[in-house]
Amino acid sequence: MSRLKVHPQRDETVEVKAEQESPIVEENSAGKLEQGMLAKILLPITFSMRVFGLYFEKTDKLRMTQQYSRLYCLLILVIMWFNAIRIFTIFTRDDILQSALEKISGVVWIVAGAIVQTACYRASQNGRILEELQTFNKDMNSDMAKQLRVKVISCVVIAWFYTAFAVVSTAYGPFSNSQFCNLLLAPYNTMILDASPLTINIVSSLYLVLEFYVTGTVIISLMWIYLLSAIISHKFKTCTEMMHDIVKTPESAKNNLEMVRCRHQVLCRMVDNIDGCVCVNNATYVVSLICEIILNLYSVIAYLDLRSRPFFLLASLLWISSCVLGLTIVAHGGIMINQSVRVP
Repeated sequence: MSRLKVHPQRDETVEVKAEQESPIVEENSAGKLEQGMLAKILLPITFSMRVFGLYFEKTDKLRMTQQYSRLYCLLILVIMWFNAIRIFTIFTRDDILQSALEKISGVVWIVAGAIVQTACYRASQNGRILEELQTFNKDMNSDMAKQLRVKVISCVVIAWFYTAFAVVSTAYGPFSNSQFCNLLLAPYNTMILDASPLTINIVSSLYLVLEFYVTGTVIISLMWIYLLSAIISHKFKTCTEMMHDIVKTPESAKNNLEMVRCRHQVLCRMVDNIDGCVCVNNATYVVSLICEIILNLYSVIAYLDLRSRPFFLLASLLWISSCVLGLTIVAHGGIMINQSVRVP
């Protein structure tokens, strides 16, 4: 990407021959992966993002597959916002405190999914996610690739596990004739009050599909930002190590310093490009996860009748644990970048 290159502030062109390159460049080039290897390593997370409509490639070429992918993401975005507007009809005048808290929990989660979906769609529309992937293909050694492969697989497995858990726990309600979970179908629950059980099951199945997309959107995007933080942290640490090597070899400091400066500026611009999406998503995660923890804790502690319903007690405890894990991942991602940038 030519706009990310930093040219010397001179009119003459500077050419560096292969035999004049410094040992630091050769050392960092050793063990470099082929260009398509990193894309294969990130394939599980990028494929998951495509499934939930979080990522599409925006290019100048009008390929049908890319156009369909973009329309698919736009369709998911529109449906999720309609669902977020619909969920506010769940409140009624006769709500008691317990039911109101449970309804607020559902509203917060669905609205958070719509906000995250919007931020990821804008990032794909601006080409920022594709730009990140292209930048990651450069200067990646085999050691980092092995560590990244383990992190990618672990994050994807955890994300799909919690997505399946959310869908299964939600499915228990409508198909077990739970009054609260039937209220989640509002306003359709009042429209089909006298409908046949088959109709109610069909509508409940459609709601489970929406729950699948909402939960998957939040969790997959959370894991992607964590992996993004790990890669950026590694690249900043690499620049710091190269700077330390320059101090040890002052005879080649001029060429190496320019190379490290260019690489550091590329990283800074990349972080600046994705800062808006990451900040919106992280703020959404922090607010929504803290609200979920407080609401579920209050339901478990204040209402002892949950003990007579062991499934809902177990689901609430697991949901609290997953929210705490999500907050830990968000905090750890920010700490990784701050520590890599603020190396003494």
